[in-house]
Amino acid sequence: MIATYCLTNIDRTMKHIIIPGILLLFIMQTSDAFSQDCAKEESLNLSAIKQTNFSNSVFNEEADFWDKLSDSIVDFSNAEFKKPAEFNNSKFNSYVNFSNAKFYASADFQCVQFLSDVNFSRTSFESNVDFLQVKFKSTTDFSYSKFSSISSFKKAKFNSIVNFSNATFKNHVNFNQVEFNADANFTDVIFDSMAVFEKAKFNADANFTSTTLPKYLDFSYTTKISNEIDLTSAFIDEKYGTCYINLNGAAIDKFRFRYKRFKLWFPPGDTKIDYDLKSNVYEVLLEKQKDEGFTLSYEKLDREYKEFKYTEQKGSEIKRIWGNFQNWVDKNWWGYGYEKWLIIQNSVILYVLFSFLNVFFLKHLTRRVYEADKINEYWEEVTGSKLSKFFKSIPFSLFYTAEIFFGFKFDLNRLKYKENLQGWKIFNLVYFITIYLSGLVCIAYLANYVITV
Repeated sequence: MIATYCLTNIDRTMKHIIIPGILLLFIMQTSDAFSQDCAKEESLNLSAIKQTNFSNSVFNEEADFWDKLSDSIVDFSNAEFKKPAEFNNSKFNSYVNFSNAKFYASADFQCVQFLSDVNFSRTSFESNVDFLQVKFKSTTDFSYSKFSSISSFKKAKFNSIVNFSNATFKNHVNFNQVEFNADANFTDVIFDSMAVFEKAKFNADANFTSTTLPKYLDFSYTTKISNEIDLTSAFIDEKYGTCYINLNGAAIDKFRFRYKRFKLWFPPGDTKIDYDLKSNVYEVLLEKQKDEGFTLSYEKLDREYKEFKYTEQKGSEIKRIWGNFQNWVDKNWWGYGYEKWLIIQNSVILYVLFSFLNVFFLKHLTRRVYEADKINEYWEEVTGSKLSKFFKSIPFSLFYTAEIFFGFKFDLNRLKYKENLQGWKIFNLVYFITIYLSGLVCIAYLANYVITV
């Protein structure tokens, strides 16, 4: 069974590291099976632990502490477990000390009951460790402990104060459905890859001061929160730069953080999350950021929400393509309304672009599309080589384009409308109207910019 457990966890490790969403689905699917196993084990008779002092011991073989009962203090301080250690379904009625212990292989504490204080401070778990449905009745200390591989506290119950301060989780850690019935201290904890608090219950204070947050942080469906969870003083790991947070179905009003360091994360494997649910998360969190006065964070989230509404629209492929085009325009034209100075820049770029194109067929435009007699007169007087005429026509092109683009002295009578309705000539009108409408749009946005400023 031990070998099977190790192989299973190695397989899980590979899958979970590749796709974070798969980890969450695996957690949900296996919870019922684990619960049944624990319920079955509780009915078995427990044998007493004869020896209680294992301080500085070295376990070179598998450590079998299945179904054990101890009424005395048990000391595993500074012990070394070279092979898998099994403590499943054991019951400790007195103080247990694992401080400075080292687990080089997997450690299994499923369904263990710690009915008195337990100390895991400075304990090192080099491989997978499982605290599934463990009951911690009294004070629990994991301070300065190190978890190098996957660690799970799924469905564990902390009925008294638990201290994880300065602990390090170098891989996935799972607090799915954990009950914190007293204060939980996560100060200065370092999370690395993923921390899952899905459906966790915080019935007392949870302190995340100076915590280094992981790349993926999952608080989905976490609704039972006694006091606000404050992440404003938490750090973001520099190698990730951003913490992807899942708040789907969570009590968002109970979370306080500056969104500028975060990004909403919706695991692709969670089929329960549809467009409407995602929209609700965005809208509730926007209101929270606004109420907290986090202006820059609100702006960042609002930009993301607008992009989401454009790019994740329901409907046909054509609608999706159109949505992506709208998003590109809104983003690059004026930064979703937050970078209005871009309007001036883009207006100038469009004007210069049309002016440059018009240089190549200025004579055609001024005589057969939109007449410009003065320019034609000047054009007749221009002499020199083709290259010389090209550069001399640039000022005329700038003036001619400005008349159409900005509407300076625009005269509809000069437009040869009827002559350009036949055959390929209609593209003359299409090009002219494109310049004219582009100019109108620019003028409208420029006017709005002036008014709002």
